[in-house]
Amino acid sequence: MDKLISAMRGFEIILAMALSLSPNLLIVIGSFLLQNADELSLSAAKQEVIAQYKMHQAEQEAGAKSASFEISENGFVRYRRINNDKTEYYSVKLDQLKDLEYLGDETKGWLVLKFPEETVIYQTYNDKNGNVDEMLEEIKIPMKNVEVSQLNRLQNAIEKLKQSF
Repeated sequence: MDKLISAMRGFEIILAMALSLSPNLLIVIGSFLLQNADELSLSAAKQEVIAQYKMHQAEQEAGAKSASFEISENGFVRYRRINNDKTEYYSVKLDQLKDLEYLGDETKGWLVLKFPEETVIYQTYNDKNGNVDEMLEEIKIPMKNVEVSQLNRLQNAIEKLKQSF
């Protein structure tokens, strides 16, 4: 929020100065401001996705000891879930996302991220039945206490990120 306020103050100063500048210089300054605003919205979208995940994660109710969800700077989604006997690891480039749906109700359900066939890297470690290394087409993330408005914000943020990478 502080970055946004600083950007707005900077915009006010630049706008006042721009009234006395040449049109070409004004275009250069405008494109710079738009680029910075886009970076801020990208950062805000990433923060929104992570915040919604943290607020509604239900891995422990699904039997996991811990879990993490992150989005790298180059657009990779990394989701890790640690159960009692194994660690599951998913990785995929976000720009490959085909569809996003929620299966369940406001109390609990699954967020399903769908990708083309054999796009999601899935690996298990410390699995007593043998480690797995295969390609999947979806990631299912357990969620709880999710309102429709929160799902809409999550979907909008993911779509913004997908278009940015």
